[in-house]
Order: sequence, then structure tokens, then C-alpha cells
Amino acid sequence: MKIIIVGHTSMVGKRLEEALIKKHEIITCGRDERSDIYIDLSETHLDSLRDNRLLENVDVIVHCAASFLGNTAEEAITNEIINSVGSLKIGLLAQKVKCKQVIYISSISAYDNVDNEYFGSYGLSKKHGQENLKLICNELGIRYTALLPSQIYDEKGLAQKHQKLFYHFINCAYHGNDINIFGENDAVRNYLYIGDLIEIVVKVVEDKIVGEYPCIYPQSYKLSEIAKFAFEVFGSGGLLKFLKDKPSIPDIFIPNDIELYKQIHYTPQTDMRTGMTLIKKNLQIGGV
Repeated sequence: MKIIIVGHTSMVGKRLEEALIKKHEIITCGRDERSDIYIDLSETHLDSLRDNRLLENVDVIVHCAASFLGNTAEEAITNEIINSVGSLKIGLLAQKVKCKQVIYISSISAYDNVDNEYFGSYGLSKKHGQENLKLICNELGIRYTALLPSQIYDEKGLAQKHQKLFYHFINCAYHGNDINIFGENDAVRNYLYIGDLIEIVVKVVEDKIVGEYPCIYPQSYKLSEIAKFAFEVFGSGGLLKFLKDKPSIPDIFIPNDIELYKQIHYTPQTDMRTGMTLIKKNLQIGGV
């Protein structure tokens, strides 16, 4: 298959390219001038999309580029331009290269649910991105898929920027420091190992799966349980404390939907303890 990866220099993009290149022709797409296709999703004019090589009859575009900014007006504008309007530009790219299917890597943050206390500019812009891409794909007769993973972590620490709380727990446990959880809410989180996400995306690509699906690990954990795993894996000491005088950590919405896993005959395999053990091995060789 001929596959374009948009955002190929991102953590997900790099791992996806490594997995797909074994069997497929990979075309890179991003702001790197060395990309096969140059695209700058922060620019709204169409001149920011140009081919560095002639392409057509592409089988799949996997769109994993995104803006992760906050909720100020300026940040929200950037999120909307890249995540929402940018998806329309991906639709134009799909039309230009005669693509058969577009797969959008979104996020469970896009669920506008009463239990999602973190729903903000990022989630809203990803939701708009899904809607825009679905609209243009339907208009052009292109198969559309959206995958909404939970919080992604990796063994090399590349996800630290976006998963600060998780890696803070890791850092505390590694150094034998106490883990302090703000407030009294023992919030539940769902973390998905990058290797499992990549396996899911590869199967979705090769099986030509269409539709919108959450991608979560089958087991969610309370923050206290995650802290306990970290202490056990690293074995350096430290205590868990709830700082009840601090504002409580908000809840997030975690969908209970495994329909995708039935279709691709695969369920994420890396539990929290195993994932932390992989991180520990990388720490020991100077990784994270």
C-alpha cells in the first residue's frame, strides 16, 4: 500500500513509520522541508501545501499532526487553525493525491461529555477536526476513520510533554520521593502504551476499517493505583500523600467501547506494570 503519514516527525508518526515501512511504501508529510510533501497546518492559505514529489493513487493518509495548546484566546485560535481548519487541508491533500482512505488520530479529549472535566480548547478543536474531515471525506467519496486514543505514554519519555502527571509519578518513584496528589479526588485515568496504539493503527490501515472509535487500554486505574505501581516497579521508596488543602484533580471521560478491537481482532497488551518496567529499563540505560 502507498501510505502518507502527516506529522511523521511526531512521536506517533515516527513509530508508525517504523512499523508500516516493513510492508508498505511510506510518504512523509509535514513542515520539514525534507518531507516528501510539505504542509504547514498553521497556515490557512493553500500555498502551504506543496508536493516535493509527484504522487497519485495513494491508498491511505494517516493524519497524526496536532496542536496541544491551552485555553487562552490565542492558544484556542492556534488549536482551531491546526486541528480544525488543518483537517480540511488534509481533505484537500486527499483529493489531490486521489486517496482512498483518511485515518485521523484524534483523542478521547474530543468527547464533550459531562464527565470530561478537562474538555477545553484542545478537545473542542479535535472534535471540530473530526467533523470537518468527515464532512469533506463524505463529500469526496473517501473512506473516513477517526481513532480516539486515551493518554499515550512511551518507554523513551517522548510523551512527557503531554503526560506531565504520569511522568511526574515516574520521576518521583525513580528518585524515591513522595508522590503528592492534589485534593481528595482519586481520579481515574486510562493510559495507552504507544506500541499498542501503533499496532491498532497498522491493523486499521491494513483491514480498511472505517468509522469513529475510542482506543483505550481495557483497564483504567485510579491515581493511587498508578502511584503504587510506580513505587513497586522502581523500588526506591517514597510515600503516597493526598494534599487535601489543594484543589482536586479533575475527572476525565473514559468511554467503554471495544467494538474496534472486535473488528481488528486485537486488544492492547501492555498493562501499567509492564509499561513502567519498559520505562525503567530505558532509565537504566540513560533513556527517559
